[in-house]
Amino acid sequence: VFERGIAGPDARWAPALVDLEHEGTEPGRAAFLLAATRLINELGYRGASVQRIAAELNVTKGSFYHHLDAKDDLVIACYRRSFDTITDAQRLADEAGGSYWERLSSTIATLLDVQFAERAPVLRTTALSGRPGVVRTAMVDRSNRIARRFAGTMMDGIAEGSIRAVDALVAAQALMALQNAAFDMRKWAAAMPRERAIAMYASTLLFGLFDDRALRDA
Repeated sequence: VFERGIAGPDARWAPALVDLEHEGTEPGRAAFLLAATRLINELGYRGASVQRIAAELNVTKGSFYHHLDAKDDLVIACYRRSFDTITDAQRLADEAGGSYWERLSSTIATLLDVQFAERAPVLRTTALSGRPGVVRTAMVDRSNRIARRFAGTMMDGIAEGSIRAVDALVAAQALMALQNAAFDMRKWAAAMPRERAIAMYASTLLFGLFDDRALRDA
């Protein structure tokens, strides 16, 4: 996959970013989840204390406990919001139609834009370290369901001819790792236009390490 990528021979990099909106979450709770996700991604679970999260929002610790019962509840809520972000991107890209390559590339580009922007990033899997086994199992199970949806898109694309014949389950897990690690590349991405950063980062897996189609098309 890293040598030759996922894209079919005639595929071009022209993603259409989807508009991600999260409705139904009370504003105060949403603010805590976003601040906590950013801090946990940067500092780890132990480094992102309740006091530090509250200070990030300029509120009291009491405000935190008004929205969430405990710090472990916060991590679970952050993961749920993050997984909802990924599944929303998948669903909206499917609803937009187009080839399965177009749906996959639009989903990945949208998620990388989310990670590079930092406004509402997806929580990194490193936050699972040290969490109770039942929590880790539930979160990993949902992550695997999302990966299987990516795999399904790739399988449909392989049948369609827009995606190269690859082991879709392996490639799907690699895609999950790609978007998960993107948060750590945000300073690198900030040194160039966002569209080029997304194309360059995504190309390592979507086109392979030795194919510069994405950069020519960006």
